[in-house]
Amino acid sequence: MGSLWKDEAAPTLIAPLLCAAADAADSAARASAGAALPAEASRPRRAAMLRRLALLIGAGVHGAAEPAPAAPAAGRVAVSLLAYHPSPWVDVLLKNLHKHTEPTTIIALHLNALTHYPAGDVRRWNASANVLVVPDRVAVQRAHGSILAAHVVNARAISRAWPDCAYVVLQASNMLWHRPGMESTVRTLRHSVAEKRKPGDECRTAWAKF
Repeated sequence: MGSLWKDEAAPTLIAPLLCAAADAADSAARASAGAALPAEASRPRRAAMLRRLALLIGAGVHGAAEPAPAAPAAGRVAVSLLAYHPSPWVDVLLKNLHKHTEPTTIIALHLNALTHYPAGDVRRWNASANVLVVPDRVAVQRAHGSILAAHVVNARAISRAWPDCAYVVLQASNMLWHRPGMESTVRTLRHSVAEKRKPGDECRTAWAKF
C-alpha cells in the first residue's frame, strides 16, 4: 500500500479524506452488526467509500505519477492488522510481528466485532510495545467491503495516535512474516507491492533484493 501522505505534503491535508472514508465505513459496519442491510442499500455507501480511498492510495500503488525514488525515504512504518481468530492466534500474530519488525514499527490491531475477545486479553495486547488495539470494531464479513473498511478505521487511528507515521502496510489475520526487513523495502518503493517493469527499474530491483 502506498504512503498515506507524500513526504512533501502535510498529514493534515490527508486527514479529512481519511476520516470521511472511515466514517462511511463505520456507519456501514454498525448497521450490518445490528441487522443485515439489503445489497441495494449498502452498495452506494460502499462505492462512495471505495472512490474516496482510491483517490488516496490508487496512484501510490500502480500509478505512473509516483516513480520509485533513487534512495530509500525516511518515515515510520505501521502495520494495519485485522484479526478474527481466537486470542491464542492473535498472540502468535503479535509475537511474530515483534520478532520481524523494527522496534519503532507501529501495530494497529483491529478485532472483528463478530468475534468475542476477553477484556483481559485486550488490555494485555494494548499494553504491548507499539501496539494499539483500535477501539472501533467493524463486523468484518466476506464480500461486504468490510475488510477495506476495517483497514481504513485502523489507518485513521494510526494517523491520530502517531502523526509521524509515513506508511501503512496491510496484514491479514492468516499472514505471518518469515524474515525482517520489510520496512526498508516499503521506504524504498513507497509501497509494499511492486509492479514488474522493464529490467533495471529501481522498483523491480528493490523488490528482488527483498
